[in-house]
Order: sequence, then structure tokens, then C-alpha cells
Amino acid sequence: MPKVKVARKSTFVDMTAMCDVATLLLTFFILTTQFKGEEAIVVKTPSSIAEFKVPERNIITISIDKTGKVYFSLDGKFKRKLMIEKVNEAYNLGLTAEEIDKFSNLPGFAVPLEQLPNYVKLSSQEMQKPEANPGIPIDSTLDEKKNQLLIWLGYARVATAERNMQDPKVGRPITADIAIKADQYVPYKLVKNIINTLQNKKINKYILITDLDKSDKPVED
Repeated sequence: MPKVKVARKSTFVDMTAMCDVATLLLTFFILTTQFKGEEAIVVKTPSSIAEFKVPERNIITISIDKTGKVYFSLDGKFKRKLMIEKVNEAYNLGLTAEEIDKFSNLPGFAVPLEQLPNYVKLSSQEMQKPEANPGIPIDSTLDEKKNQLLIWLGYARVATAERNMQDPKVGRPITADIAIKADQYVPYKLVKNIINTLQNKKINKYILITDLDKSDKPVED
């Protein structure tokens, strides 16, 4: 008697559950990923063997390009808005609410205080041009007219502490860390002036941003 042949059927795999999991994972990563903010200026930093991750929040970055211009940046639009509002009131700059809002969207700036009212009247594209940013005056003295970095450091730290107090997720006056990002061809004297400024503000903890020198890492067997 001939054997009964069982009809072959194609295998069916229900992918619904897997698609649901993939969608949930994708949604999770989109909602939780923090994108790197735009930088005020591209700086080619010197290399070192030190490995240290710069904080993504509550950070003041003092950048120096290869021509010696000093740029200042503070993370977070609301912190920058608080900072410029305080500076505007203290120095009677006469900035409007619209100009303050425009300034708060900038990733960084390099403008003397006296030029700030004309600077914020430029378009957003013009404000980013190198010629519109002559650099923040920096000197080894404690005179705010010659060393305006003192002004921005003070108000940026106050604004950061106040913003963290207002944030229900934080609720305490955490101030900002400070990072120095200097081009590798910048004279050390200029970097030293910035360090002296920090020390004069009783700030002895700061981060020097460098590139990791991979050539100095030990070779694995």
C-alpha cells in the first residue's frame, strides 16, 4: 500500500510582536537621545593622553581660536536668556525682549560688551560670521573693562544656579562647570590669562579640552 504523502506547507512566522518591539525601542532612543549642540567656533585642540568626558549640561565653554579670539558659550537657551537679562539690566544695554531672545539662541559669541547692542541687531547669519565676533577682551588684570570675561563668568554661573533652582527635576542651585578649549597654536600666555581670571574668581576647578593622542596608548598583544 503506498505511503500517504503529507502536503508540504510553507512556514509562517508572525512578525507583529517583533515589529512592535522594534518600534518601541526606536521611540525610546529618539526621546532619550541628547544631540550635541552647535559649536560657536571650530577649534583644533592639542592632543594629550588624558581621557575625561566633558559634561553635557551646566557647562561654560571658553574657546580660543587660532587668531587668539576668545569666545564664550553657556549651555541651554533658558540659562543664556537669564544671563543676558542680568547683563542687560546691570550695564543698561537697552536690549529689547526680541533681541534678548535672539541672543539666547546663539551657541556662543565673541563680542565686547559695548558692541553688544549693535551686534544683536544683526541677522542670525551675520552674527555667526568671524568679522562680527572680534573677541571678548581678556587681560591679566581684574579691571572688567579690560577683562570682560570676569563679567560673563559671574553672570553665567548665577544664571545656571537660578535655572537649576527653577527646574523641578533639579531644585537646587547647581552652578556651571568651566571648560577651556584653546587652539593648539594659541600662545600659552593667553591661556594663562584665562586661568588667572578663573583663579581671581576663586574658581580653581576647570577642564582643559584636548584630543586623545592614540599614538601614546599601549599596543595590545
